[in-house]
Amino acid sequence: AARLGAGRAARNSGRLDEVLELLAPAEAADLEPALRGGVLELLGSVRCMRGQLDEALACAEAARSALAKVRDGPGLARVAHLEAEALLRRGDRTRGLPRMEEALELARSAGSEEEALDCLFRIGSSHRAAGDLAAARPALEETLASARRIGAARLAGMALRELGNLALLEGRKVDAERLLRSSAEQLSSTGYRPEAAVTRISLGELRRARGRLREARREYAAALSAARAFGLRNTEVVALVDLGMTELGMERPARAAKRLRDLDDLLPAGAPSRYRPWMEALRLALAAAEGRWDDAEDVIGWLEGQEVPADGDLVALLEDAARRAGEADELSLAGDALGLAVELAGRAEDPEAVARVRAAMAALAG
Repeated sequence: AARLGAGRAARNSGRLDEVLELLAPAEAADLEPALRGGVLELLGSVRCMRGQLDEALACAEAARSALAKVRDGPGLARVAHLEAEALLRRGDRTRGLPRMEEALELARSAGSEEEALDCLFRIGSSHRAAGDLAAARPALEETLASARRIGAARLAGMALRELGNLALLEGRKVDAERLLRSSAEQLSSTGYRPEAAVTRISLGELRRARGRLREARREYAAALSAARAFGLRNTEVVALVDLGMTELGMERPARAAKRLRDLDDLLPAGAPSRYRPWMEALRLALAAAEGRWDDAEDVIGWLEGQEVPADGDLVALLEDAARRAGEADELSLAGDALGLAVELAGRAEDPEAVARVRAAMAALAG
């Protein structure tokens, strides 16, 4: 039990190799059910952080079987949380979000307040990522207030970050700066380095929104280094996508192409990930920048066949590809990219983006 507690502390601080050393999988079979389930759940969470989602779900299933035998309510809540997290990281929000809501209720029923807050935070961040800001705000504000009340520094820092992301999406850049700086300071000072790396990505988003691409690139590069040091696959993927977009915006297509190659190594074709649309939109923009029009046609066809999130970065990448295609007289591709861009901007309820894309469509037609 002491090793299990030490393992959880090591995981939260990003020392994932130490977790694996403390809790060798071979030892789990010899433990009594409650402890075995706890070990398997913790190992599964490490697999999830490293992007090994099938392995994480397998650990969760084995952990649930062990914990159900002893009716371990807090343990079953953690397992449900793990399953939901793996599904969300796969991009399966349809199953992942309801499962996270179930995990929240299980944690509340078991009296596991910090676990419940962790689930509530993830529900809020999922809504924010999907563009449902009205649903995200109350969950994140409750997480922050309750985390401060019980002294949960990691959760408070994470909630500050997500509220900063909300402020940025709403155009409140001064508020975003204040919230994100507070998040970075709290997470760094309390030793939660993996989450501090994620906040560096959010600071990069703020710098990019202000047109400070070099500063954004520096934040993303710092987050990438931390992600690789700690073996955090999800954070590495996000940092690489953001670096690729930023470097393309800086007219450095060779560097952006290197980021895309790294992404392809992490997420081979067909591997499920919620970040796949951003990868493919970056691939489209790069193909257009390099004049590879057949490749670009293939990618836009893939994007048109997917349920693509209504996201400003995706709109910008589509606009970039359309601009380059129009300049090369590849009018069909430019029209397809702008058509998808205006659909996404409309779903995002961004009238400025809709007007901008429609103006580009009119210019293309003229």
